Amino acid sequence: MKKSLRIHHEQRLKKKRSNYFVSGKTDKQKGMVFITPKLCSCPACGNERKHFNCVTKQEFISDVQFREDLKEIEHQQILKQKSKF
Repeated sequence: MKKSLRIHHEQRLKKKRSNYFVSGKTDKQKGMVFITPKLCSCPACGNERKHFNCVTKQEFISDVQFREDLKEIEHQQILKQKSKF
């Protein structure tokens, strides 16, 4: 990415994120919000796995789909074995 484009995006995001609730008043704090817009890591904002020792919704859905796929594969293998006899 060209330097001028990086500078453009940096200025654009700093201006956009200057109105964020967590944005500070100093240039250093605004720069921190530019890099990481979510400074808070409380249980409401943070990762469920870290704070509540549970899986996220997407991880749960993925796990359920994986188990269903395994059951389907096992079922197909059983049918193939029965058809050979």
